[in-house]
Amino acid sequence: MRALEEDREFRYAVAGLIGIREVLERLDGIEKNQERIWQEIRGLREEQVRAWREMGKTKEEIVKLWQEVRGLREEQVKIWQEMEKTREEIKGLREEQARTWREIEKTWREIEGLREEQAKTWREIEKLWEEIKGLREEQARTWREIEKTWEEVRELRRGQEKLWTEVRGLRTSFEQLGRSVGMTLDHYAAAFIKELLIERGYPEAVKVEAEVKLKDPKSKRTWEIGVFCENPLVVGEVTTTVGTAEEAEAEVSKLLERVSFVKELYGEEVQLKLLVVANASAEAKERLRALAQRHDLTVLVGRELSEL
Repeated sequence: MRALEEDREFRYAVAGLIGIREVLERLDGIEKNQERIWQEIRGLREEQVRAWREMGKTKEEIVKLWQEVRGLREEQVKIWQEMEKTREEIKGLREEQARTWREIEKTWREIEGLREEQAKTWREIEKLWEEIKGLREEQARTWREIEKTWEEVRELRRGQEKLWTEVRGLRTSFEQLGRSVGMTLDHYAAAFIKELLIERGYPEAVKVEAEVKLKDPKSKRTWEIGVFCENPLVVGEVTTTVGTAEEAEAEVSKLLERVSFVKELYGEEVQLKLLVVANASAEAKERLRALAQRHDLTVLVGRELSEL
């Protein structure tokens, strides 16, 4: 029995003898094949383990890939969102650009209007320069006229000096004549006013009378006027002394009554209204000056008849 268990050849010899040698060989072949199968299975298991390990690694990679894909998707969503925002901004920019172009067009139209207005302004400025040129020419003519006027004024002053010289001579003559024939201050004032009118350009034939009586055709009243000239129309009153402001007002009132009467009688304005006062106090002179300004009077005071 020990030989059968330990010696294969012996077993096969015995088996062959008993007819199972072939079966034993087949079984040995099967055992060998089974051993190879188990080796293959162990190899497959090892391959499968490696495969599972690889698959685990692959799963990790796939997970990472999915995470990357998810991140890419999220990034893509963000990109699309940014693109939408960009599109909105582009749309807003286009609208803003359209508004800008409309504003630019308005600005150009305003510029065109300003240019037209500026052209009008320049035309107006040219007109103004023409007017200024004309004004300068007119001013030059005015200055020439003023020069002529000043020449005339100087001539008038020289004539006034001559007039005063003649008046002083007349005063002396009238005083002497008055003493001899009783001539009044009214005649003296009339002679002075005649010289004054001639000096102002009236003809030498101008007639100035003293102590004139005029009758009012309506009331039949006779008015006594100290000095009178019909052409030009002159009314004057003469008094020797005015001592107070009240007397000055009375004399001016007397003159204005006669001026009003002559104006109504002749139907025209009195050209010269005179009050001649031989002697006046300081108070009276001050009041006469104020009344003369108020009523447009000429007041002559003193023996030399100087105007206030």
